[in-house]
Amino acid sequence: MTNFSSFFPTAGGGGGFTKMNKYSTNRAIGGDTVIKQGPPVPLTVQANRPGNSSFVTVKYTDSSFDADFSAANAFVGYFFYWSDPVFGGNTTNVITSSTANTGANSTFTINFSPNAVQSMTVNNTITTYAAPITVNPATNLGLSDGDSIGYFLCGAGGNNSSYGGRGGKINFGTAIITNASTNLVLTPGVSNNGNSTITGGLTLSSGDGSDMAGGSANATNHLGGYSGVSGYGAGGGSGNSISGSRGNQSHGWGGGGFAGETGGDGAILLYY
Repeated sequence: MTNFSSFFPTAGGGGGFTKMNKYSTNRAIGGDTVIKQGPPVPLTVQANRPGNSSFVTVKYTDSSFDADFSAANAFVGYFFYWSDPVFGGNTTNVITSSTANTGANSTFTINFSPNAVQSMTVNNTITTYAAPITVNPATNLGLSDGDSIGYFLCGAGGNNSSYGGRGGKINFGTAIITNASTNLVLTPGVSNNGNSTITGGLTLSSGDGSDMAGGSANATNHLGGYSGVSGYGAGGGSGNSISGSRGNQSHGWGGGGFAGETGGDGAILLYY
C-alpha cells in the first residue's frame, strides 16, 4: 500500500499524501517498518528476592520471544511495574542489564533501577515493556497545526485451536492535527488480537475498525483465509488449507495464525 489516494480520493486531506511511515514491533518481517517496538515480554521469577533488590533471576513465560531476547543486554531499556507495599501504586523499574540465555526454559538475570521495594517470589510474573513509540507531527513529520494526516491501523491477528485465526481489525481514515507539537504515542498490536492504538494528539484504535476482510480458513472444507486489505489483516489458514497467513510469517501485517498458532503482530501506517 504505497498510495493512500485509493482510500481517500477526494479533497480535504485525502489523495494528497506523498510520504508514509510504518511502525510495528521488532518481530515485523520485511524492511518497510520505519520504527520497531519490542512487544511486552512476560518473565517468571525463578528465585526469591527480598525487598530492596536490584536484580532477579527469571525465565521466559512465552517461549515465542526467545530468539529476539537471547543476547546479553537484550532487555536494556525495557521497564516493568512493581507495586510498593508501603505507599501503594506502582514503581517503574528500568532494566539496566540482562545476561545472555539459550532460549526456552533457560534462566537469566535482569538488573534494574530503582530497587524493587516489594519482595519477589518464585512464580511471580514480571511483564516487561519497551518504551512507547513517540512521533512528533511537527519535528518528525513536518506538519503544522491544522494539517491533515492519514492513518491505517491494523491490529494483531488472532488464533484458534481448530481453524485459522482471524486477521487483525483494520481502522483507517484521515484526521486533523490540532496541535502539531503534541506527540502521538503509537502502540502496535501484539498477538493475539492486540489492538494497535494512537494516543496523545490523536485517539485512535484498530479495535474500532473491522476484521471482515480477515476471515479465517474453515477446517471443514479447508478453504484458505481471506486476503485482508492490501495484505494487512489476512485470515489464517487451517492445518490443511492451501492458503492463508501464518502468524509467525505475518508479524507487522496482522495476519491470523494457522490453526493452533499465534497471530501476527499488527502495524500503524501514517500518511502525510
